[in-house]
Amino acid sequence: MKKTIKLTVILTIFCLSVFGQGIDFSERTWEENLQEATNQNKLIMLDAYASWCGPCKSMAKYTFADKEVGEYYNKNFICVKMDMEDGIGPQLSRKYELTAYPTIYYINGEGEKIHKSVGYLGTAEFIKEGKKAQKLFKPNEVNTNKDEYVRLKNIHYDSYLNIETGKLESSVIKDEWHSAMWTIEPVSGTSYYRFKNRWKGTYLNVEYGALVCSEIETGWHSAMWTIEEAQDVSDGAYVIKNRWKGTCLYIENGNLKCEHLNGFDTNSMWKQESIRIEVTNKKKR
Repeated sequence: MKKTIKLTVILTIFCLSVFGQGIDFSERTWEENLQEATNQNKLIMLDAYASWCGPCKSMAKYTFADKEVGEYYNKNFICVKMDMEDGIGPQLSRKYELTAYPTIYYINGEGEKIHKSVGYLGTAEFIKEGKKAQKLFKPNEVNTNKDEYVRLKNIHYDSYLNIETGKLESSVIKDEWHSAMWTIEPVSGTSYYRFKNRWKGTYLNVEYGALVCSEIETGWHSAMWTIEEAQDVSDGAYVIKNRWKGTCLYIENGNLKCEHLNGFDTNSMWKQESIRIEVTNKKKR
């Protein structure tokens, strides 16, 4: 009896070591997976399958269970599998123009398709497709670490977004000003962000069409912003656009504005300067 129990334990450990090191698929909702992809600056690998699909079952049994595949995909992707004929599957099938099973989609945190492969893939081919997707992906390098603050510097005027005078402006600042320090908060389930001022704890928004920094309610689109990488300039420059109005944060003749722009110039481009805060008893602005 003891030998039988011992043998069973050994076989169980062996099976776990051989077959239990493949892809670890997420159990989050689709919106939660998008947010996680945004937070981690990773692509989603979406296994689009159908319950009746033979090649889909083969990939699940052999390719997804492979140790090397698991190590690569678990490290580099948010891994999701979805029956495309159930739940929100049909909706995503239409969005991503699904034509055959199995299809592997590589999707960014904004829900945009970056790459796809159609048909059965063995282990080597599957890893190769993942590397193709990574080469096409341009991760969002926006700093969303809440343990740090950022300063937002306009690259044309070399001035910083702040509320030192009680109103929003972009000006020369002093290093210790909390009024020029911001946290960037991802809005859950979306690709938008909020900008929270360290000094007042208020948020950048376009309340009633006016650019202000004030208290907000959770669902206000006027306080949500996209942070888009600026093109044809040095790395790390961004255009900041309001969700509600579709207007851009920029400076004209020294005045801070948020309006529609036909094109982007350096006066509408901002860089982030990270600040690590040492805790002290001294109060600063």
